[in-house]
Amino acid sequence: MEPSASREPDSERSHPTSEDLELASYLEAATADPSVRAEPPSVRAEPVEARARETIIILDFASQYSMLIARRVRECHVYCELVPHDAPWEQVERLNPRGFILSGGPASVYDEGAPQAPAYVFESGLPVLGICYGMQLLAHQLGGKVSPSTHREYGHAVIRLAEPNVIASREGRGRPRGEAGEGSFTPPKSDHAPDLVPRTSSPPTSDLLPPTSLFQGLPSAIPVWMSHGDRITELPPGFRALAHSDSSPYAVMANDRGLIGLQFHPEVVHTPHGKQLLENFLLRVCGCRGDWTAGNFIADSILRIREQVGDGRVICALSGGVDSAVTAALVHRAIGDQLTCIFVNNGLLRREEPERVVDTFHRHLKLNLIHTDATDRFLDRLAGVTDPEEKRRIVGETFIRVFEAEADKLFPDDGGVSSVGAQHPPKQTNGQSHPDSPPSDRPTDAENTAPSTPARTGARFIAQGTTYPDVIESGAHSTAAEPASRPAPSGASSTVHSSLLTAHSKTAATIKTHHNVGGLPKEMTFELVEPLRYLFKDEVRQVGLALGLPEEIVFRQPFPGPGLAIRIIGEVTREKLDTLRACDWIVMDEVKSAAMYRDLWQAFAVLTDTRSVGVMGDYRTYGHVVAIRAVTAEDAMTADWARLPYDLLARIANRIVNEVPAVNRVVYDITSKPPGTIEWE
Repeated sequence: MEPSASREPDSERSHPTSEDLELASYLEAATADPSVRAEPPSVRAEPVEARARETIIILDFASQYSMLIARRVRECHVYCELVPHDAPWEQVERLNPRGFILSGGPASVYDEGAPQAPAYVFESGLPVLGICYGMQLLAHQLGGKVSPSTHREYGHAVIRLAEPNVIASREGRGRPRGEAGEGSFTPPKSDHAPDLVPRTSSPPTSDLLPPTSLFQGLPSAIPVWMSHGDRITELPPGFRALAHSDSSPYAVMANDRGLIGLQFHPEVVHTPHGKQLLENFLLRVCGCRGDWTAGNFIADSILRIREQVGDGRVICALSGGVDSAVTAALVHRAIGDQLTCIFVNNGLLRREEPERVVDTFHRHLKLNLIHTDATDRFLDRLAGVTDPEEKRRIVGETFIRVFEAEADKLFPDDGGVSSVGAQHPPKQTNGQSHPDSPPSDRPTDAENTAPSTPARTGARFIAQGTTYPDVIESGAHSTAAEPASRPAPSGASSTVHSSLLTAHSKTAATIKTHHNVGGLPKEMTFELVEPLRYLFKDEVRQVGLALGLPEEIVFRQPFPGPGLAIRIIGEVTREKLDTLRACDWIVMDEVKSAAMYRDLWQAFAVLTDTRSVGVMGDYRTYGHVVAIRAVTAEDAMTADWARLPYDLLARIANRIVNEVPAVNRVVYDITSKPPGTIEWE
């Protein structure tokens, strides 16, 4: 995804000089830019005929790189979804698939109970790209042989393409999708693969390029990243080798139907031509349009928000971060004054952050903004709690309860949230129904002026900035679900919207519960509005730019929803919060002074539960140990510890031990993700 029209930054890098200027400065610096308050031209697209959304389905077999595959596909401006390998066809079909990618995975195909690709992958007639374990599944399920390799390949390798004249003699041009060709077959029945549910519609036809177009514009010898212990020893009927490595005679295999297997990982940075290879598969083999852009997403989201909300009231959980800011701007663009933003001071924010958030957003974004101080309520609930998962759940549940109370105060004449039952469908449980389906192409008249006079109905909806990594790390994968219950608005596309249910995959593990996903209470009054639920962080930022938000907020470093509660190891107390705020202030001040703020994904301090002996002024001290965490990343699914200059680290440590009385030792965390997470809890 990319903004429909690029915006030139005012300068190469903009760094507020201290943390207290961060929120205030980004909008103050943009007051001269009319696009901040006016609808930017880049959001509008030329009117086009409504057409079905196209999706690449990534079947997840528990690979550590599955999320990265999705990132790379999105970077090619093609929408994709990561779904469990056992997702039923009825759910997958609603996403209008244009092709499948089978991820890698830790299993061996000959292990008992090893996950299998569902039969519809082969019977759909759509192109398929199998990566590592996914390639081995293609061979195993279609009549080839896979065996343990005597020479395992882990790390760098070089694949060499088959002779061009050999490939050319065995390849024709593409044919309409779904037609049989040389090497066509009926996939063997598998005890593990579910039966294909009969199609309700035929796949679209288009002239597809042959599988060798995968290597269009690539050299004959390609450095790649291998990670496998098994290898294919016999190709399935109709397949041929397109490339080999020193240890893999079939490093790439394909047939004329567009089924392709790669023994290496094109999604990782260690395969330098991997993105171009994936782009060739998406655009040339699958025939995708490559029109997944911020402008299209905004136009579609406005329609979907209006369809879901109707004339209802929406409250938005505003934190000051990029996710909630983009959510608020997008929802406000769709429904205007039907939106009220609520900023909750949970007592877990950084120094002076509550005052700055309220002042900045109230003065410049012109939103209906309510500020409530619930510090005592949150800290009372957290008293004595040391388990990090319990902290996250408490924060998530308390947020919802505070919002419910505020909604009752905001709309007393409408019966508050208690009037929902008589007028609307039953309340949602744990956010399991999400009418914010993945974007599809809609008529661009969605950009019509939002309604300015909302009907008098209670606040039934809550908007929040949940993103795709939040969903995945909470152990949930998305699959298509039931059609939205509310009909499309007048003048909108008649295409049925598919809503998305969050379904636990058998192969997905809960890394940590995000307060706005797994941390939500099982029973709550609100229906969730989560327009960013299927976006990565970089896509959220591109949408923010297309909406006219200034770069200072769009590129603000992420701050966790549970706040400082998960940066204090052990019990959260007011004294510990004051200590951590002072340390964090110093870290951010020094990072910005060094002009490194935009170079880092996150930089912050952690108050550990360890104390150490020190000596200051000839006196013995016994103080807290503070850890500094700074990482670089693209999407937070993986991250590397930042190689900060020694003199910067020295300034941070010196200031902390001299300016924060309770601390006498500073350490630097050099753990990457994986194996560690970015946050300590």
